[in-house]
Amino acid sequence: MQSKYFFYNEDSYILHQRPYMNTSAIIDFITLNHGLISLVVKGLRRNNNKKKGLFIPFNELKISFSKKSDLGNLNNIDSNNHSLLLKKESLMAGYYINELLIRLATRSDPNVELYNAYVSAIDDLSKGVSTAKSVRIFEIRLLRSIGYGINFTKEIITGKSINPSLYYKFEPENGLILYSGSLDGNDIFLGKDLICMANLDFNSFSVLRSAKYLLSIALNNQLGGKPLKTTYVLNHLYR
Repeated sequence: MQSKYFFYNEDSYILHQRPYMNTSAIIDFITLNHGLISLVVKGLRRNNNKKKGLFIPFNELKISFSKKSDLGNLNNIDSNNHSLLLKKESLMAGYYINELLIRLATRSDPNVELYNAYVSAIDDLSKGVSTAKSVRIFEIRLLRSIGYGINFTKEIITGKSINPSLYYKFEPENGLILYSGSLDGNDIFLGKDLICMANLDFNSFSVLRSAKYLLSIALNNQLGGKPLKTTYVLNHLYR
């Protein structure tokens, strides 16, 4: 018989919830020490549930839960008194980030780097930092934290440092390759922009635009070509 394990006061955020049975729900949480987990919350959809107001995205929580399979049970929830208010474009970007995590994070796999990247991203979004900049930085950190980080500073074949005045083609399965052909494709990038990406320097519109194309290629490869429901958000992130 499989043992049940109990965990207490885990830092977490809600990513998504869906109805379960008559009055309950299944909620996906990103947690500090246990990664992405799914928990049944019994009675959440009852009108008299006193803690119903805590179950909102971008609200830092302390949760206690038990598990003996991939689907666990929530036993207690409290607010960390750190609720982040996202509006309009920032809110859309927040939902995009949440969906990326659900699709790409490994379930029940501790990943403190990924959790911290998430907290940093939504904190920036709540403070009015450029939506596009916040999302691009998160995408880079997400790929790195799940083992598919992009080396923006080296050409993959020769191992030479990226030259700011030369162009490179990005191949998601390999990396950056020196390129001297037509510049018409969306997978060709100027070395200067790549170096800025490596330094998370997105103060230039050119760098933001290039990063959007490059990271779209990289993420699409990880998503297996299956688009996110919130992909349309990317088409509106110009700032």
